[in-house]
Amino acid sequence: VTTMFDDVHLVHNSNSPDGKAGILNFKTGENLPIELKSGYLMYGGNLPFAPFLMINDGVDNITFLTAEGKSTVATFAKNLSISGPVGGDNQNIYFHSIIKRFTPRTALRLTFNRATGEVSQTPYKNNDEWNDLHPEFQLEGFSVNATGEYSTISFRDPMQSGFSELPWQIKIGPGNGFVQLSSQNDFVLYQDAGSLLLREIKAVDFGLAKKLWKAELLAKLVDRAKTIGTAVVMWASDHDDKYPGQTGWEDELKPYVRDSNIFGDFTYTFKGGNARDIGDVSGTELGFFVASGGRVVVYADSHVKFVPNP
Repeated sequence: VTTMFDDVHLVHNSNSPDGKAGILNFKTGENLPIELKSGYLMYGGNLPFAPFLMINDGVDNITFLTAEGKSTVATFAKNLSISGPVGGDNQNIYFHSIIKRFTPRTALRLTFNRATGEVSQTPYKNNDEWNDLHPEFQLEGFSVNATGEYSTISFRDPMQSGFSELPWQIKIGPGNGFVQLSSQNDFVLYQDAGSLLLREIKAVDFGLAKKLWKAELLAKLVDRAKTIGTAVVMWASDHDDKYPGQTGWEDELKPYVRDSNIFGDFTYTFKGGNARDIGDVSGTELGFFVASGGRVVVYADSHVKFVPNP
């Protein structure tokens, strides 16, 4: 299954011999049955110039499909290895290609004329020629991935250099094989438990995004710190009110937490001793996490506090 260039229609095709193919309008729910030869869905149209494409049985034909179910076929030379499309407009669609079994390796730009169905080819003069001809495609910062445990959506701003405080990759669902962006990058489709889900993408103010992200990171550190503080107090109650010392404290506390990974980056500063010997339990520091602009401190009575840098 894959979206078409209009972001309204989905094309679905099955690899099984009796599989049905069709075009689904996911706004109205109507499904238009179509005939497709066996093949795989090659391109879904997350660039607005590109209609849906399908490559048939590994031979050098690509089917162009409209939302009305009409199709045209472009035939490429058998000695070419094709990838793309990599660009286009209302008149042409461009592909990148190399000549098979040819030394030195020769790269070509293939042009498919939508109106005439003709395919022409032009050698690239150098590796940077495509970028020089079409700099607008270098601004594309969104990408999606559905391998491994999760489906993810990623964004890198090509106009920004250096390290960003914001995360560049976000989990959106299980990584079970399908995730796709709309042509305008305003929603993403993905599968979860057999259902096809649509999640809207909205732009937010960069300053607000940084503020919200820092608040989320701080909240996570506070939760981890509270868990560690509770574990220390529980350990002490089981050991005659003695607190762990500097050596081996992580191993001592592991039975008291669900996930020992919460200890990562935590600095345990308490040297050990009996609770009865601590004069100010609420003011005695056990350890801390370093946070943006300060520290998240755990105290001997297990309460947690954010302490800003002086």
